[in-house]
Amino acid sequence: MVFRWVGRRRLERVTGKRRPLVLLPGFLENPITLWPLRVRLARALGVPVVVLRPPRYGLELSRQARQVAGEIAAVLEETGAAKVDIVGHSLGGLLARHLVEIDGLGDRIDTVVTLATPHLGSALAALVPLRAMHQMRRGSAYLETLNNRPLPGEVRFIGICSTHDNLVLPWNCSLSPRGDNFILRYQGHTTLLFSRQVVAIIARELGS
Repeated sequence: MVFRWVGRRRLERVTGKRRPLVLLPGFLENPITLWPLRVRLARALGVPVVVLRPPRYGLELSRQARQVAGEIAAVLEETGAAKVDIVGHSLGGLLARHLVEIDGLGDRIDTVVTLATPHLGSALAALVPLRAMHQMRRGSAYLETLNNRPLPGEVRFIGICSTHDNLVLPWNCSLSPRGDNFILRYQGHTTLLFSRQVVAIIARELGS
């Protein structure tokens, strides 16, 4: 497999309506970056929480999404679940949306939570000469296509962002065009990963 989730202990089987939670890191992040969030969400939700290793930095998003899809299939097989929930930080949120809205994996995904995701791009993306970052520029053809697709009805979307995001500029580019948005203050792009407010929102919404 291209991805391998952190901690190779076998994932527990789930029963009933319980769903494993998959965490997708953002650009230049790794599983350790999301580890504190994983620990808190596992404790709050009581379900298997998996952090995936990101693919090679810079790959175009469609190729990254294909790799994520393979790992989600493995998580479903190992846990016996019918669907997963996904929390994607930054670029990871775009990958989650790509899986549902372009690749049509809504039958395997129940809820997508995007966290500090540049849904409308970021001014800073133009500074990095990589294909993935080109797709994350404001007004890019990729984002225009993604944001103008019909809303998939079978998947629930939740957006969490901050008015003080220091990497998604301007900050309102992180407002999700899908579902409900929770707007926080005084939290930066990566400090959202350590926020108890974020954990509380995700736990409440996924546990409802």
